[in-house]
Amino acid sequence: MPLVSPGGRTPPVRLLRAAEVAALLAVTPRTVRALADRGELRRVRLSSRAVRYELAEVEALIVERTVQNDHDPGGKSRAAVKIAGGAATRAPG
Repeated sequence: MPLVSPGGRTPPVRLLRAAEVAALLAVTPRTVRALADRGELRRVRLSSRAVRYELAEVEALIVERTVQNDHDPGGKSRAAVKIAGGAATRAPG
């Protein structure tokens, strides 16, 4: 079922290359492809060689894998994103 906005239009979908996804997740493009191979990240195949990933899917993966780490020695709460092949930490915004 296609997504439709209240105005009757389909909202634009932001598609990212593996390198762009890798930068967001702080991993390598190879890890991005491995996540897709395991079915943990859905890919959009544009042709036999062109593969993209929906930004919303990447964001959902980040939210799904974000864990709170309240054991920060400085007393500040930090969030870590657990991704196979690496972890990125970010301070809450």
